[in-house]
Amino acid sequence: MLNNLNGLVSLDPVVHLTAGPVLRTKSPISNFTHMLHSRYKSKEDLNAYAVHPDHQRVGEILGEIKGIKEGISGVQQLTCGENFSARAKGFSLASVAVFTGVEEIEAAVGKEEYVNLQKQKVKDNLDGVIVVDYVVRTSSP
Repeated sequence: MLNNLNGLVSLDPVVHLTAGPVLRTKSPISNFTHMLHSRYKSKEDLNAYAVHPDHQRVGEILGEIKGIKEGISGVQQLTCGENFSARAKGFSLASVAVFTGVEEIEAAVGKEEYVNLQKQKVKDNLDGVIVVDYVVRTSSP
């Protein structure tokens, strides 16, 4: 995903653009992990960038991933962003959905039609998908 964002520097209105993980956050109210920094020659160039189809597509992909939470009950939290691990094996985007329990995971598996519809919306921008279900055991006192 960051490769897609950083690739937007090639658009005509963009003078400078870079996206990546935040090194440090010193404000307790901020919870973001990545930043997009860009510069334009004019407000008109910024406006042209904002409506460019390539820019719109990147936002749509993240929006679709985040929208999964609305269609599947039991998801407590859903986050997504760049997979910047050296062990990523070519995968550039990662998402994590936290469910309230195993029953909710099973119910989500039963919503195969909904999940496939969401995949269809972004499939042209994905080379592959890996899905892993993992149960985090509660620690004993």
